[in-house]
Amino acid sequence: MSLKYIYIKYSKRLLLVSLIIISTISNTKAQVYNWHRIDSSSSIGSVYVGLNFGLIYGLHYGKIIKSKKATYIPFIDISLPTGNKVIDDYKVKLGTSVQFLNRNNWVLSSDVSFFNQKIQQSFVKMQSIGLESGLQFGFFKEKWFLNVKISNAYSLATHLKHSEAYRENYTTAVNGWYQNSANNISLGINTGYSFKNIDITLSPGIIKTNGFKSSPLLPFFATTNLNYRF
Repeated sequence: MSLKYIYIKYSKRLLLVSLIIISTISNTKAQVYNWHRIDSSSSIGSVYVGLNFGLIYGLHYGKIIKSKKATYIPFIDISLPTGNKVIDDYKVKLGTSVQFLNRNNWVLSSDVSFFNQKIQQSFVKMQSIGLESGLQFGFFKEKWFLNVKISNAYSLATHLKHSEAYRENYTTAVNGWYQNSANNISLGINTGYSFKNIDITLSPGIIKTNGFKSSPLLPFFATTNLNYRF
């Protein structure tokens, strides 16, 4: 068996693994706010760090828009994995959170977002687009809150751009868009403590893939946020 054949066979497996990774690695980090404190603010900014398919950190900004029936927070969220080159991997989300029920401190809220994610490997660059949605319900007070959440991330399509070295050894490799069919679902809780303009939050939970049929290699997550309301 030649070394070239071994390389091609191994590369095919890596390509398949890469598509699986990009289909399921989309973390389903929900936005975490103390809705009881939102009415006194017009914007919210966050920094966060956590474990979600690996160690990540990120920035979040939301603009608070109030109406008689609901409160909306359109947001942008940028997350990065820890690594040597920051620009190699990233995830950008644009979306909105909505609080549409608030009675006797019980709050029901949801969020939906569009994401663009890049993963750079030695043999291929993967650019993925997809959708995320979530539903949260819990009890909110001025100083603390606790809610449960369910979130879903679905990768719609991935663009693959193979390296020259890969194409030299695997001539049938095709750059372009590939449709994905996998998703992941996260189940967890959000809790936090609020000061005058600051929230410190914690969000642990578990991750399931392909409609609860399987679990990723790291089947749990935990993130902590520092929110500043202004």
